[in-house]
Amino acid sequence: MVHAWDAAVTIGVPWEPDADLVEASLRIAAIVPEDGRVPGEAFAPPVPVADGADPRDRLLALLGRSPARR
Repeated sequence: MVHAWDAAVTIGVPWEPDADLVEASLRIAAIVPEDGRVPGEAFAPPVPVADGADPRDRLLALLGRSPARR
């Protein structure tokens, strides 16, 4: 799911995943170990996200993507 966002940002197209897929991905992302995450790898350390951020932004931030990079 997050790699689809990577591709969408790279080629400049919208990323509009189904809400159910985002929720399922959030549950999986929450259990991805943070040990060994570094910038440039598949997943970087989590980045801060605003309180009340939408689920898509929370998912991206949890796996080290900046939701502002759209």
